[in-house]
Amino acid sequence: MGTTVDTEMLFTDALKNDRGDIFSDHMATSFRIWMEAKDVMSEEVVTISMNESVVSAAKLMAENNISCIVVVNNDIVAGILTETDLLRKVAGQNKDFDKVRISEIMSSPVIDIAPELPVLEVSRILNENGIKRLPVIDKNQLVGIITQTDMVRVMTFYGMWKDVGEIMSRDVAVIQKEGTVADAAHIMNTRKCSCVVVLSGSDVAGIITEKDMMKKVVAVKKDPTNTRAEEVMSWPVISIPADHSAFSSSRMMEQKRIRRMVVMENERLCGIVTQTDIFRAIKKKLQTDEEKNIKSLDNSIHSIYTLDTDGQITYVNQSFMKLFDVVDCKEFINQLFLPERFWVNPEDREQFLSELKSEKLELKELTLKTSKGNKIYVTIFNIITRNVHGDINGSQGIIYDITPQKELLALRKTEEMLIQAKAKAEAANEAKSQFIANMSHEIRTPMNAIIGFSDFLADEKMTKEQKEYINLIRESGQNLLRVINDILDFTKIEADKLDIEIIACSLSHLLNSIESMMRLKANEKGLEFKVIKNDGLPDQICTDPTRLRQCLINLVGNAIKFTEKGHVYVRVSLETTGNNSNIRFDVEDTGIGILEDSCNKIFEPFTQADGSTTRKFGGTGLGLTITKRLVGLLGGKLNLTSQVGTGSAFSIAIPVGLDATKQQLLETNNIDCYWEDELNKVEIKKFSGKALVAEDVKTNQILMKLLLGTMGIEVTIAENGNEVIQKALAEEFDLIFMDILMPYMDGYEALKALRSEGVVTPIIALTANAMTEDVKKCVEAGFDDYLAKPLDHFKLMKIINKYLLSEAPAQIETLNSSL
Repeated sequence: MGTTVDTEMLFTDALKNDRGDIFSDHMATSFRIWMEAKDVMSEEVVTISMNESVVSAAKLMAENNISCIVVVNNDIVAGILTETDLLRKVAGQNKDFDKVRISEIMSSPVIDIAPELPVLEVSRILNENGIKRLPVIDKNQLVGIITQTDMVRVMTFYGMWKDVGEIMSRDVAVIQKEGTVADAAHIMNTRKCSCVVVLSGSDVAGIITEKDMMKKVVAVKKDPTNTRAEEVMSWPVISIPADHSAFSSSRMMEQKRIRRMVVMENERLCGIVTQTDIFRAIKKKLQTDEEKNIKSLDNSIHSIYTLDTDGQITYVNQSFMKLFDVVDCKEFINQLFLPERFWVNPEDREQFLSELKSEKLELKELTLKTSKGNKIYVTIFNIITRNVHGDINGSQGIIYDITPQKELLALRKTEEMLIQAKAKAEAANEAKSQFIANMSHEIRTPMNAIIGFSDFLADEKMTKEQKEYINLIRESGQNLLRVINDILDFTKIEADKLDIEIIACSLSHLLNSIESMMRLKANEKGLEFKVIKNDGLPDQICTDPTRLRQCLINLVGNAIKFTEKGHVYVRVSLETTGNNSNIRFDVEDTGIGILEDSCNKIFEPFTQADGSTTRKFGGTGLGLTITKRLVGLLGGKLNLTSQVGTGSAFSIAIPVGLDATKQQLLETNNIDCYWEDELNKVEIKKFSGKALVAEDVKTNQILMKLLLGTMGIEVTIAENGNEVIQKALAEEFDLIFMDILMPYMDGYEALKALRSEGVVTPIIALTANAMTEDVKKCVEAGFDDYLAKPLDHFKLMKIINKYLLSEAPAQIETLNSSL
């Protein structure tokens, strides 16, 4: 069975949340749902034919002690006859009671009601029409009657605590006891009242009611004009003080079977209180409380509804309509919960209604949608309501919008998934980075020997053919090294581990290096190569010169590679927009050009313009990808314009980083190409000293012996970390070259052990791991310097010169300034 509650408990919590109190002892809209006409009506209805006489009607009323009779014609309600009808339409006009037919004085047409009408609606109809009883009709059949007395009886259960002094009638209709019944009837008819108080002088002697006149005059056929008031009055009169409660007064009337009492104050008549007065006061209080409760529900932040036993909606509040983006409650009232257009899944609606009818529904989570089609998630709390007989008369509920919680929850199953995906991606990236680093190390180790020996042999005397072979080996090794470096750079960018160091640097030095490095390659292909500088360029800029040089070398190298004839130019200019200044580098060529639909694709990893280009010119397809991302890291942009068969222009624009207006201007004369030539002309003399080389790879041992030996350095080899420690402690050395990855004990452990033993000899790290973090790790570990494999001979000489005396210091100084 579904959850059932007392009807006085509707949404107590909701009302407390909204207002902090409860408006009444009963539930909101209680009288609309709690009691209906059938719960209050008298089922034993006295009826009479419309052709009977008034006297017969009066006798029936007197015998049954009732105040009205329903008039029927062939079992159909034709009218209603009340005490008031009898007195005002007969007694007051001196008519012969026996000759007056009921049809002449009955009230018709009759206002009737259905048995399901809520009692508050019944009270409204009684009050608005100024009547005291209503026939109850069901399927065209008379099934009962509701009187004002019935209504007062049931409505006082609701609670009525006013004093009678607040609701009594002070304008009391009175007559002296010597007056006639006809006079009393005239007063009652004129004053529109149901009784007169009979006085003896100024004292209350009795009271004449419509019932008294009907029972003691009309029913016995007395002449009202010749009958004195004191003959028909009721006495002694029941009186109450003005501070007597209306509730107690109503109970007293019911017990005494009377409908009015006089109100006395200081033994003097001050008013009269009738059942009608009490009814109106209670009805007004009920109506006020009802309106207050309805207003409370309408203003509630909760979405509240009521349903009948068929699941049809009888009430929705403002929050309910707001939840579904509806402005008129007519879209819901008298429709099954809810109209189909508010359901995401029609099957859910059928199941909901089925559970509702089976009384099993109390808490339900649903996915619905608003009138605008927006999906909402709600939790419905539904309670079954019962009438005073304990019969189910519908249900009521609150809808809680849990969409934000659902979305937050979904955002958290999503956030968690993203965290997991991020963790997996990072792990995969880390694994990839580690793999690339390992592969780089494994490739660089043999590359160290290949490039090192080929460089050494290139300086030896040999035939022209042998020289050509050696140069091919050198070039192939350098190409392979470039591929490795590209892949490393790309991996570092992908892993967000590429360091950018923004510093003030010389634009002229940067352009000189580009000119020196790239002119030889252009000359080898018969291409004209120029760096063309516009006027007004600053000599200093603030950027990462290493990465900017890498970008320009990539673009110029590509331009030379894809150009068979013509020229490759680098145009350098200053762009100023407002307070922002950019240095622009346009690398122009007269090469093969790029198809329009390939212009964006070539910046994607491992991609070139087309497959044939890749086969013809080679390359990893990473150069432009790396360049574009590096330019972005420098705060700039990379653009491309190209025409097939005519050539291409790649444009880099990066911030100057300094106030260009305050910089010394760059000289625009031709750049001297001395950098590479001077470097190649350096003659290195011999050093003097002893070096311990820790290297586990045989080829690299031989190479280091050869390179250091030609410089006049005596070399001792150690094949692992343990051996390094033994030899360094047994003999003094001027330098120690320490490979990082060695068996038994790596370079870091060996360094730590040597320093702990008090060895202060300069120790140079040798490693094929070329990531930035590797360099940082070496420095933090305490190495004095760092050399990456494959070894650069000039960098090696510069390191040696730093720590050993040279036999030709002048030449070495030239070397240092060139490097």
